[in-house]
Amino acid sequence: MKELLIGLLITVSSIACTSTSEKNNADAEGNAAVVTTELDTTVIYWETDIDTVKADSSIRVGNEYYDLNIATYSLNDSSISWVNDLNRDLIYKDVYHNRATTISLSGKNDTIIAAVLDKSEFEDLLDSEFYNRCYLKNIEYDFVRSNRIYFKVTLIVPDTDWQMDGMMAIFYKTSKKGEVDSWLDKKP
Repeated sequence: MKELLIGLLITVSSIACTSTSEKNNADAEGNAAVVTTELDTTVIYWETDIDTVKADSSIRVGNEYYDLNIATYSLNDSSISWVNDLNRDLIYKDVYHNRATTISLSGKNDTIIAAVLDKSEFEDLLDSEFYNRCYLKNIEYDFVRSNRIYFKVTLIVPDTDWQMDGMMAIFYKTSKKGEVDSWLDKKP
């Protein structure tokens, strides 16, 4: 047993000595040694917003009243990630969560609209950097006109002043029932 341990120790020592001498020979021959340094990355996980913002109201459409329910909540999915590497010595990575809004319009006997919306409804309207970093902050009821229900929309990037406000309309009648039409006020 002692002989096996001594043999193993000699083998490991000889391998370690050989690799060190090869490294020294490479440096002596003029080859550049590659030195890599790891940058520190500070990862910031934004707190999960476990609040659900609800707005329930009764709206009049024509001569009838309907119940409009809006609920905005966090998806707790850690799907938004942004790396700020402007400071070359330290990299910040923000990780936060998407939000979704459920909108339902129901009458006495049936549900007219049942929609779950998120920021993807606005993807074609936003530049890619804002879209990748933002989440849907709020949707609130505004008014009803010509077979559509209009809503005010706010998209934001956390911990910045970067925000986009806009409007959205959902058809509640005709063959377009449930379709979403949206546009933004592009204020910087």
